[in-house]
Amino acid sequence: MTPSPSHILVLDKVKAQLSQRGAKGIRGLGRTFRQMDSFDGNKKVDSQEFSTGLREAGCELNNEEISILFGYFDKNSDGVVDFDEFLVGIRGKLNPR
Repeated sequence: MTPSPSHILVLDKVKAQLSQRGAKGIRGLGRTFRQMDSFDGNKKVDSQEFSTGLREAGCELNNEEISILFGYFDKNSDGVVDFDEFLVGIRGKLNPR
C-alpha cells in the first residue's frame, strides 16, 4: 500500500515521538514492539495492544490516527500487526543482504 498524505503525517509524528524516547534503531523498535506485545506474547499485536502500546511508548495520537496507522501497518489485512509489518511500516523496506 502506498502511503497517503494522512498516513505520512501520522507516521512522521510517531517516528519523531519514538525517536525522542530512544527507539531509533531496530533494537529500540524491537523493544517498543515487545512492550506492545507484552499482554499475550504471541509476537503479534491487535488493534487494542497497538493503541495501548503506542500510548505507553509516549506516542500522543488520537483514535483516528491510531486507526490510520494500524491499517497502514497491517499489510496482509489479518487484523494484527507482526514485527516485520511494524518494522517495515516504521523504517520502510530494508535492503536485502
